[in-house]
Amino acid sequence: MARNLLNNADVRAATCPEGKALAKLSDGEGLELWVTPVKREGGDAAITYARRWRFTYTRPVGTVGAGKRNTVSLGTFPPVGLAAARKLADGMRELVAAGKDPSEERQAARKLVDANSYLTTIAQSADAWLADANAHLTMLDRGAGAWLVALRSLPKDANSHLTTFDWVASAWLATVKNPPQKAKRKAAVTVDKLVWLVSLVRPVLGTLQIDAITTPDVGNALAPIVASGRLDSARRCRANLSRIFNSAAKKGLREGDPALPFARDDEELPAPNVEHHAAITDKREGDRDGDAAKRFGALLRACWCYEGSPIVRNALKLIALVACRPGELRALRWSWVHLDSECPRIDFPAGVMKMGEDFEVPLSPQAVAVLTEMQAITGAHELVFPAVAPQRVRKDGAPVKRPAIGARSISEATMNAALRRMDYKNADHVAHGFRTCFSTLANGSKMFDADTIEAAIAHEIPGVRGVYLRSAFTPERRTLAQWWGKNCDDLREERLTGGVDNVVTLPRAVAATGGA
Repeated sequence: MARNLLNNADVRAATCPEGKALAKLSDGEGLELWVTPVKREGGDAAITYARRWRFTYTRPVGTVGAGKRNTVSLGTFPPVGLAAARKLADGMRELVAAGKDPSEERQAARKLVDANSYLTTIAQSADAWLADANAHLTMLDRGAGAWLVALRSLPKDANSHLTTFDWVASAWLATVKNPPQKAKRKAAVTVDKLVWLVSLVRPVLGTLQIDAITTPDVGNALAPIVASGRLDSARRCRANLSRIFNSAAKKGLREGDPALPFARDDEELPAPNVEHHAAITDKREGDRDGDAAKRFGALLRACWCYEGSPIVRNALKLIALVACRPGELRALRWSWVHLDSECPRIDFPAGVMKMGEDFEVPLSPQAVAVLTEMQAITGAHELVFPAVAPQRVRKDGAPVKRPAIGARSISEATMNAALRRMDYKNADHVAHGFRTCFSTLANGSKMFDADTIEAAIAHEIPGVRGVYLRSAFTPERRTLAQWWGKNCDDLREERLTGGVDNVVTLPRAVAATGGA
């Protein structure tokens, strides 16, 4: 799910529609700004608004009220600004990912603060008493001194949880989410994956003191992940554990890395078999030149004729035409779409991109036509492709109230289910496979530079060459988008019968690329 949907101007200008008592503006993933009108005195007084930050979440399994929605307050605006609210929300998300209820944790923290304050007061009183009695007391002085030492140890014991794996791991995740100024930030989806990976080992390591964790403890934490068949996740967990232990060592909290022995252990952490997303253009036994393109054309015809929801049909059409990631398509907002500009485009914000950078997607006339059709369906909502719950009825025949359209986006599973209804199994083609089809056929045309094609699908060029190659290839990608839209039309309508090699004869594509 997308994050960072609001900006400071949105927050400052947030109002509540006339006649309503509350308006909610979502910043994504549970963080909301609640706006309420303040009761005014006198008919001519200007309306003012109270703005409060709220975080909404589902109570995790194992807590009171598990599975139910709950909301906690994060403060009011402007004392708590947008950036501060996001940091607070990040902390709440970490607690939920770790299986903890933020509301319960907040109450427990308040009790701990009260207890520590009480103990500190007693210790201060004892200090004052000893200072007065020191000149007159001998044995009693020493006894009181020993009592005071024991008393002062209580707050330390009460705060010993600050050196558990849970807290050290959370501190490490906080540094990942908020790197130093000018340091490269990780994409929100990458950070979410790190939080999830850490959550996999918290049940075993969470309550252990960071300096007491041993290599067998790490093995016990990784074993259930390996046993479940998530071999790649187990290896990623091991790598993250090493980073956490090294971070703790730098702070003097422990020595050494107990996860290091598993770094190259193919017996305990076997390497997974790499399986790529299935695509209809994947090479098959007996394939001849053009067969992959013909299969892709048949897939396009099936998508264009899909008889299910028009939202799902148009989602499949657009992902085929722009070759974005399914998660990016699902997060698409109308505010990111610019159909009336000189060069129609979609501006994806960094928060939804895997590489963590803003990304512009040029649109072909075919893609513009799909989005224009969608405007008539969902143009009044925030999301371009919102989920629509099926109509259900009670036993007495009365319809069950459905969630409001636009509350959440369609899922990747919804698009894959539509493909299965068209007889494309998961082993044949999935929603992510449209990117593979685009890359395969565009590279096969030999009309476009490989760097342009990689840039079009938001891939980072690896190695030293990627460090020095900083072009966005915007003009070339616009030409590529126009060619791809026309090529999809031709393949769908079976105007190309000899495979991708015939694409080079298209006058429009050759003229647009200058023979590149």
